[in-house]
Amino acid sequence: MIMARKKKNELPSGNIRIQVYDYTDDNGKKHYKSFTGSTKSEAQALATEWKNHRRELKEALSLSTACAKYIEMKASVLSPYTVTGYQTALHRIQKHPVGKIDLKVLKNIDLQRFVSDLSPKISPKSIRNTMGLISAALGVFLPKFDLNVTLPAKTKPSLYTPSAYDVQVLLDHCKTQELKLAILFAAVGTMRRGEACAVTFADVDYKNRIVNVNKTMVKIGNTSEWIVRQPKTYDSYRRVRLPQYIIDMIKGLDQSRETVLGLTPDQVYDRFSVALKHSGLTPFRYHDLRHYAASKMHADGIPDRYIEAIGGWKPGSTVLKRVYENVIDAEMEKIEEAFAEKNQFCV
Repeated sequence: MIMARKKKNELPSGNIRIQVYDYTDDNGKKHYKSFTGSTKSEAQALATEWKNHRRELKEALSLSTACAKYIEMKASVLSPYTVTGYQTALHRIQKHPVGKIDLKVLKNIDLQRFVSDLSPKISPKSIRNTMGLISAALGVFLPKFDLNVTLPAKTKPSLYTPSAYDVQVLLDHCKTQELKLAILFAAVGTMRRGEACAVTFADVDYKNRIVNVNKTMVKIGNTSEWIVRQPKTYDSYRRVRLPQYIIDMIKGLDQSRETVLGLTPDQVYDRFSVALKHSGLTPFRYHDLRHYAASKMHADGIPDRYIEAIGGWKPGSTVLKRVYENVIDAEMEKIEEAFAEKNQFCV
């Protein structure tokens, strides 16, 4: 019995396999990609498609590894806050099957499935932050990748803007001058929590009632260590003028310690939460005290550009327009009442 002659590159299954050069590693070894088809032309078509869309990578690199490498290479130039956010996003990527996919075969459908899986679990903002890390990593390690993924629609944050009454009641439930100052630094001085905690006595110009905001206190990654470094943005550098009673409160503190408050942002948060709970007020965040300051200035007719400068926001800030122009409920009631009284008709 005469057996059929085996074709070149024919596998035992009868399929045809061809190999195409991929890359040469650092040791000089050449690596090839294999493509299999029922015919030579079919295998060749697969190889041609790969060559037309091949990705120039010298080593296997999974998506999660690429993101981790990106964080490592950028850690020294990114803010600790950003790095911490990226590490949280990296953890999400590592837990999902998409993190194990090699960049050479990564497709938009893989990333879309990842987004769809995350949607029921975390907020649209968190998903956008996670995809922001992926986009940045792909931009470095796979710049030709055309990222095209549909993200969940943004949701309008439901925020409560405290009133002057709320701030006063909260102050009445503070047990220490340091906590009162922390609240006033935000509600009157428009400071973020990290900025308030980083203020030193040397930053205070007692004569002119000014506090120089020129640094912030941030946590290193997922550790419990706090450091003081430059502000979040260039526009965060500013000089905040405070009323005399706040300056007098600062003068009455122990000036031998490093910072005015002598507290970390976590400690401010914990003590603020306790005071808020005991006050019986509608729950709101420490950061919402900045909402009060910006909304009060806006209600008083102060132009946006001045509010931006006082609060450390970038010119034309969309954050200011979207969040910080919330009208305080009490002010809204006054406006509505005045409008109603001015519109009396005979019926």
